[in-house]
Amino acid sequence: MNNKKIITRTYANDDHDLHSLPPIIQKIFLGRGIRNLSEIAHDKHQLFSYHDLLGVEDAAKLLYSNVIERKSILIVGDYDADGATSTALCMKFFQDINYSNVNYLVPNRMKDGYGLTIDIVNHAKKYTPDLIITVDNGITSIDGVKHAKSLGIKTLITDHHLPDAELPPADVIVNPNQLNCKFPSKNLAGVGVVFYVLCCFRAKLSKEEYFLRNEVERINMANYLDLVALGTVADVVSLDHNNRALVQLGLNNIRKGRCSHGISALCEIGGRDPMNLISSDFGFALAPRINAAGRLDDMSIGIKCLMASTIGEARSYAAILNNLNEQRKIIEQKMKQDAFDILSKINIKSEQISETICLYNSKWHEGVIGILAGRIKEKYNRPTIIFTMTPNKDILKGSARSIVGINIKDILERVALRDSTTILKFGGHSMAAGLSIQSAKLEQFKMFFAEEVIKVVNKDMLDNILVTDGEIETDQIDLSIGKKIYYEFPWGQSFPEPSFVGEFYVIDSYVMGAKHLKFTLEISGRKLKGISFNVHQDLHADYTGKKIKIVYRISINNYYDQEELQFIIEQFQLVS
Repeated sequence: MNNKKIITRTYANDDHDLHSLPPIIQKIFLGRGIRNLSEIAHDKHQLFSYHDLLGVEDAAKLLYSNVIERKSILIVGDYDADGATSTALCMKFFQDINYSNVNYLVPNRMKDGYGLTIDIVNHAKKYTPDLIITVDNGITSIDGVKHAKSLGIKTLITDHHLPDAELPPADVIVNPNQLNCKFPSKNLAGVGVVFYVLCCFRAKLSKEEYFLRNEVERINMANYLDLVALGTVADVVSLDHNNRALVQLGLNNIRKGRCSHGISALCEIGGRDPMNLISSDFGFALAPRINAAGRLDDMSIGIKCLMASTIGEARSYAAILNNLNEQRKIIEQKMKQDAFDILSKINIKSEQISETICLYNSKWHEGVIGILAGRIKEKYNRPTIIFTMTPNKDILKGSARSIVGINIKDILERVALRDSTTILKFGGHSMAAGLSIQSAKLEQFKMFFAEEVIKVVNKDMLDNILVTDGEIETDQIDLSIGKKIYYEFPWGQSFPEPSFVGEFYVIDSYVMGAKHLKFTLEISGRKLKGISFNVHQDLHADYTGKKIKIVYRISINNYYDQEELQFIIEQFQLVS
């Protein structure tokens, strides 16, 4: 276990209205800049209005005219969990308003690439669409939109990725990150954007008495929040107040059994109890299985799982997704070993890893390079890009992951400005991006990439640190407080789960499952359980009778219907 530098969050303990909360909860929220109770309220009244989304009213009008005229609609999605939930949400909505002249199409990661390309528009022609709706993509699809327009197909772009200076000539664009959009949150996932579009469309249908005239039950948009929550956490967007509300409302529905059969089946096969689901379960248990379809096969499997009309059908698709995920793990493990072998040699030669990491292997799987980039970034805390070869040997496909303080899309834009022939195309977020380059330009790209990062990075950004909430009195932690921390708040990106530091006496310790360490800890006469996952075998020692300093998170272990407070130990070191 490579111990990271521990830093404690700072906070001001004045000028706030959190005094009604337990002291430990106050400390957690103050450390995250929360000073008002309204900022931790997670009900539908806390959600921002769709009226502030630029283009949303025009989107509703466009959708309404196409539905009333019974025109053909095609959803063009993306091959990740955000795209899958967005597509499933759209399809469910149209089913629920009893509109059947709608289909969906998802690009194949390896064959088609990302977004509404010319090739995808040509694939779409077999559906003879009058309107194409993009979900979780499209904001940079200038050529694809132009091609659709030349064929007489209208386009509605719903996306959340950062736009370029030139926008596609779509009939309507809805994206909180486009210029002049006043929507207060710029952090919506793709599924969040399309949820807001459909909220506005539902209001338009009500205003025009569509439900009454067609004898269709008026839709309750809250019924789709399970999908919104899953897609939001899966896409690792910042959990600002609005996104936290969306996620928590979705979790509440799932815990009450009000969720899609697909999510129930994914919980089941992922070993998660829907009644006790937490936000991290989306990222660690459900999303990887959906994403495996887009990485190794066809994302339509994941969409079909989420759209399943019976639990039996959902379980069949969930089993396929689970098998794909197991295959993905095997591929990832081999790629990770290859990459770490390369980096260990670099480390030995130079005695340190430089400001950036950029690796290439022609045999690495295109669908898994994003995961590998993330793993390396987590270990070394460096902006990382992983490349592999495409079927066109002149082109390399890359996946980038960044660290706090480095906007990776901005970096790629600067590289492209230095030489327009280096990067063929790119797009994404501040923390993650995808790109294609000419294989002959790889070394030049590496040099440009490193030079542009060096211009904006500082040493503090590169420190591999664990930011914690510091030490706490253990008498402040009991089962009720633990349950409140564990269940009541949706922790995630930019709103990290609380972690603490403390020294404990080890009553006993043992290895579980060949790679996990279980502890019984004691402090001030109180016994507590702890577990450290995936511990390197060099640390598989007996720590009984010794004192260890740990960084830990609070969890609730449900065992045979008995709830028990348990520490998840992120790192530990011997004190005595």
